[in-house]
Amino acid sequence: IEEVNGTRVEKQVGAHETWLANRLNLALGSYVAQRGLGESYVGMEIELPAVGNHRKPDVAYVSFATWPQGQE
Repeated sequence: IEEVNGTRVEKQVGAHETWLANRLNLALGSYVAQRGLGESYVGMEIELPAVGNHRKPDVAYVSFATWPQGQE
């Protein structure tokens, strides 16, 4: 469940969506790791404080400039 503009929205995720997210994460994760750019994640909830939304993208990239390496 995500919160978008104050409304709770339920995402339907099936086998195909999960497979695709994992394939994208493998490619993206390899790319950013080789270049030391950041990390990629599958299904991580992200809070967007500027707009008050809580989103759960299928695949997310977070740069080390935004979230320093080693920080919990």
